[in-house]
Amino acid sequence: MRTTEAFEAFFKAYYTKALCLALSIVHDEDVGRDIVGEVFEYLLTNPKSFSESELKNYLFVMVRNKCADHFRQTITREKFEAWAQYTFPRIEENYDEHEAKVLAVQQALTELSPRTREVFDAHYLQGLKYSEVAERLQISQNAVKKHIVTGLRKLRGKLSDDFWICLGVHFLSITTLL
Repeated sequence: MRTTEAFEAFFKAYYTKALCLALSIVHDEDVGRDIVGEVFEYLLTNPKSFSESELKNYLFVMVRNKCADHFRQTITREKFEAWAQYTFPRIEENYDEHEAKVLAVQQALTELSPRTREVFDAHYLQGLKYSEVAERLQISQNAVKKHIVTGLRKLRGKLSDDFWICLGVHFLSITTLL
């Protein structure tokens, strides 16, 4: 669009259609209007040399992509909020209860075979990939997988659902000691 008048005519012709597309995807009028407004603003500030039909297609693809971006951001925000809601109340829980959970995890980990414990430490504590653990311990990657699966199965059998949080806390406390 080379002229302001041409852009204005394009805007008037396709704003409603672009908004309908956005609303059909996001189902929220305010979000839809924001998305369409951002797309038209981008088109105005970054002029492309397209024909009107190419620009129309570009407009609709941009609206669709902006809607997808909105969902990605929303999902990320919702995941964070769920994590925060799950984690932060636990920070305030009773210290004795927390210590009991940590001790239960430590006890369960000591009941693993020495080799499984070594594989667990290398993979979860040191953050090594299965291939790196296998190379370091001079075992096959399948053996590493079997140790991880066996260890997790035993730990799940011995611990409650809070296992994963406590295990993370346990490994974090170990790393601070190193």
